Amino acid sequence: MFPEKNIAMFASINGPQFPGTDIFIKTVLWYLSDILLGETPWLNIDTACSFPKPWVTPPTFPDIPASPVYENEYLADYVGNYVSNLLPAVVIAFKEDGSPKPTLRFEMGRIKGDLWPTSTSNRLDFEVTEPWELAIQHVVSDTYTKRYPVFFQSSDGKVTSGFVMLTEAGVSVPFRKTSI
Repeated sequence: MFPEKNIAMFASINGPQFPGTDIFIKTVLWYLSDILLGETPWLNIDTACSFPKPWVTPPTFPDIPASPVYENEYLADYVGNYVSNLLPAVVIAFKEDGSPKPTLRFEMGRIKGDLWPTSTSNRLDFEVTEPWELAIQHVVSDTYTKRYPVFFQSSDGKVTSGFVMLTEAGVSVPFRKTSI
């Protein structure tokens, strides 16, 4: 706002936002404010394509290797319906996407994703894929998406219960298997 010049601007963007991405809308507003105030814009045809250079060195993101793929011949043991006293029911089923390799699908209300075998027995990793506004928050780079461990417990060779770690702080949500 520039009350002495009777100038005010407002910009609104909806949807998920990664930390630090507000620089893009701020840059547009800085450019517009220079024009409205009669100043020579510091962001121009020569600097727009290299921004934030030469003023700031843009961040670089390390290449994060893709997670290893493990085999688990016992995926059918995890298939079933699970209940929790805290969250909606969980359904684990085989993903039907025509892939030659069986994959499990995790559904808990609107939250859906894939379960990936790990090198640890009775543990699968949950990768959020839906809804988009939640899933995009877990994409770290082009080659890496954050996954959450889901631990299962067995009795007499049958999966009976488990819990999913949903936060960095280690908050876990227990659930028990009710049917296959």
